[in-house]
Parts: sequence; C-alpha cells; structure tokens
Amino acid sequence: VERIKSDRLAALAPRPDSPRRVASLVFDRVTFGAHPYGHPGDGFATSVGKLARADVLAFWRRQYAPAAATLVIAGDVDRATVEPLLEQTLGAWKAPAPRPAKVAPARAHAGRRLVVVDRPDAPQTVIVAGRLGVSWDDPRYAAAEVINTAIGGSFAARLNNRLREQLGYTYGIFSSFWRGRLTGAWSVTSSIKTAATVDAVREALAILDDARGKELPAAELAKAQQLLIRGQPQDFETNAGIAGAFQRLVVAGLPLDWYATWADRLRAVDAAAARTAAHELGADLDLIVVGDWKVVGAGLSALGVPVTRVDADGNPVAP
Repeated sequence: VERIKSDRLAALAPRPDSPRRVASLVFDRVTFGAHPYGHPGDGFATSVGKLARADVLAFWRRQYAPAAATLVIAGDVDRATVEPLLEQTLGAWKAPAPRPAKVAPARAHAGRRLVVVDRPDAPQTVIVAGRLGVSWDDPRYAAAEVINTAIGGSFAARLNNRLREQLGYTYGIFSSFWRGRLTGAWSVTSSIKTAATVDAVREALAILDDARGKELPAAELAKAQQLLIRGQPQDFETNAGIAGAFQRLVVAGLPLDWYATWADRLRAVDAAAARTAAHELGADLDLIVVGDWKVVGAGLSALGVPVTRVDADGNPVAP
C-alpha cells in the first residue's frame, strides 16, 4: 500500500505543470460541484497521503461483490467453455451485495461562468468549455450527438473549421460527451495561442450561439448523421472494441440491443430537434481558461461573463 501511495503521489506531483490536466480537473470541480464526479479520480496529494491499508480494504469489501459485477467476454469462445473456467477462478468469490450509495444529482447552474487559472508566461492557453450533458438513456441523446458532431465532433466541424482552418488560432478544437453511470458532461477543448485567447473565446461562443439560433442546413444535418452512423462499425472491429461497447451498456443500464436501433434514432433527428439540443448545450456554460492572466485577463474580463480565479487544484485565490 505504501509503495502504491508513493507511486500515486509521484504521478500527482507534476499535475500543476500540465495545463490540460489542470483544465480538466478545474472543469470537473466547477461543473459537477459537490457531486462525486467533481472530485478527481486520482485524488489530491493530501487525500492520497491520508489513506491507510484499512481504508483500502474497507472500501473493497463495501463496494465489490459478485452481485454488483458483470463479466463481458468477446472472442472465439462459447458459454459452455467459459462457465467452467469462471467457476474455477471466481466461483469462491463471496461478498454481500453493496448498498447503492445515495448521491444527490448534479445540477446545472444558471448563466455562464468564467474560471481562470493563472499560468505566467504560458505560450498557449488551454480552454475547456462545457456543461452537464444528457445521459445515455435521455430522449434527447440522439439530437445531442448530432449537433455535437456538427459543432465540434469532427475535423470538419464548425469550431475546428473556423478557429484552425480559417483563423489559425489553434492546431485543433473539438467537442465531445463524457458519460458516467450517474451523470455526464459535454465539453469543448483546445490549446490556443496566448495572444489569440480572447478572440478565440469570442469566436467559439459566437459559433455556439449561432447554432442555438439557427437550424442546421439540410446538408450539414445529413453529413453529421452519416459521420456518426458510418463510424459506428469501428467500435466492433476488434474483440476489445466489442467488449468495451457492451461494457458501456452495462454501466449505463441499457438493453443489450441498444446498438441495433442506434442508427435509426440518429436518422430520426430533424433540424428543429438539433437546434433545441444546441440551445441546451450552449446555455449555462462553464469556461475554464488556463493561461497567462497578465496577457489575457483584461480581455476576458471584458466579455461580460463573471470571472473567478482559482489555483491549479481549483481552489479560489484572491484577485
């Protein structure tokens, strides 16, 4: 236990010097708040340092049990072959079923927020902008996936086309969903030239607001749908991919035939539904900026979004 704690502390030590890790941590803390997902999975030096062997064993015994586990197997095997092997290796595993934890849902705030981590003399600014996202089983799931693909989910999407191809502010800017068992988030991430930081934020917000105010043209809607549909088979190209695809269904509590109707749900998204999804994604944004405050601070403060400054662990600091 002490060796692993030492390894973990060594891995945490350089985190404050990694702008992307800092931006991701601060985004989670700001967006999820007091929800468990607001705490970094690798912890803080103070929390890791306090762990004892008894804590680790107690957590294992409380959370891990056969009744809470699902084994997903993909390969050239059948059930008759696998079950005896499982009985030999896991048959003696006995533990009471864990009690589901009572977790209050994460709640979106009202309005946009700008949170800045000062990184003096940084040549680039890392930006993460986003909000809580729709879950796997949400009726808005398909529309959200389609509008995300059009806005920032592909190389040819609006954000990358404008900020990289036309303006040269970044090597790339993309958006995506992350979904856990309890909730999830949608975010846009990029590294921007320091001098272009404020202009890049303005452009990104303008693109989001445009998608909220206007329906996608028919050709752009169809392109986003086809990118998603044609990309799905890649998830099933390998045994690891197949196992991972069904593991996601298990975690989300979805039926095992969920993928069979996925393409049809995407095809059913019309321009109005995509615009509604864009309106929800673009509202109540958290904008996390890790960069040189003395260069970008005045411009960010002039955007009309409330500004909070925090340190690399997401703790508030004096202006």
